[in-house]
Amino acid sequence: MNWCTVAPLEYEGALDIPFDLGNNVLLCARPDWLTQKEITYALGDYDRTLLETSYYVLMQEYNASSVGDPDSAWTGERTRSKQQRAEEALNLADTALWLAKPAAIGFRRVVVAHRPSAVWQRVHFGWANPLRSHSLDIENEYERSDLQIANEINNALLSVGRQEAVWIATRTLWLALVTREWPIRYLLLWTALETLFGPEDGREITYRIAQRLAFFISVDRAEARKRFQMCKKGYEWRCRVVHGMRLRKLKPQESERLMHEVEYMIRTSIKRILLDKLLTREINGTDRERFLDDLVFSNQ
Repeated sequence: MNWCTVAPLEYEGALDIPFDLGNNVLLCARPDWLTQKEITYALGDYDRTLLETSYYVLMQEYNASSVGDPDSAWTGERTRSKQQRAEEALNLADTALWLAKPAAIGFRRVVVAHRPSAVWQRVHFGWANPLRSHSLDIENEYERSDLQIANEINNALLSVGRQEAVWIATRTLWLALVTREWPIRYLLLWTALETLFGPEDGREITYRIAQRLAFFISVDRAEARKRFQMCKKGYEWRCRVVHGMRLRKLKPQESERLMHEVEYMIRTSIKRILLDKLLTREINGTDRERFLDDLVFSNQ
C-alpha cells in the first residue's frame, strides 16, 4: 500500500488495539512516522502538538497512482478520488463507534500521506469537524465488545444503498453529530428519525411517528407507553424549532435532556436496524409502511 489517510483521534480512555473496524479502517496507536519532519514540516504549533499528543488514530492504507486518482468502484454522479473514499471511510468508522457506544471520540485533522519509497511524505493536511458527544456521555469508554459492535455496524453499512432510508438516516446522523448549535443538531437528529419512521402521508404525523418509534425501540408495552410520551414531546419541540417559535423558555437542563433522549432514540434505532439484515430490508423496502404500522400489534 503506497497511500494512507490518517485521522488522529481525541480520546482520553484506553483502547484494545489494534482493532479492525471494517471497511479496511484500522483503529490503532499513532504510527511513529506521523510525527516525523516529512509530515510535520510547515505546520503550526497547534497542529504539531495535536499530532504528538494523539495516542490513537483511525487509518486506511490503499494503493493509488496519484492524488486525485479516481475510485473506479464509485458509481455516483460525480467522480470521487481514492483519497476522498478513504476520508469518508474514516468518518463512517467514527460514526459506527458512536452508534456502538456514545463517547467523546472524534478528530479535527486528516492527514493524507504517500510513500514513494521507504518514507511517508505528507501530501495533504486537512481540517475536519469533530464528532461531538453529549455532556452525559463524555466519560464513557470503549471496551472490546463495543469495538466489535462498531465493526459489525460499519460492515453492515457497506451493503446499504445510498438512496435507501437507512443510509440517508445514518449520514444525516453524522451531520448532526458534528454540529454544535442546539436547534440545528436537534432538527437533524429528528430528520434522521423521520427518514426511518415518518409516514408517507401527513395524517396525524406526530402521533404516528411517536407510536412507531416507541414500539420499535422498546422491549415491552410498558416501556413503549413511556417512550411514546417522550417521543411525542420531543417531536413537538422539533416542530417548534421548525416553525421558528422562540426557545427562550427552554431551560438548559431541559434542552440537555431533550437532546440526550433524541440521541438515544436515533442511536438505538439505527444500531438495531443495521445489526439485523431482515430489519434493514424492511426499513429500506417497499412494504415499510405496513411493517411500521403493524409494530403496535407485535407481541412485546
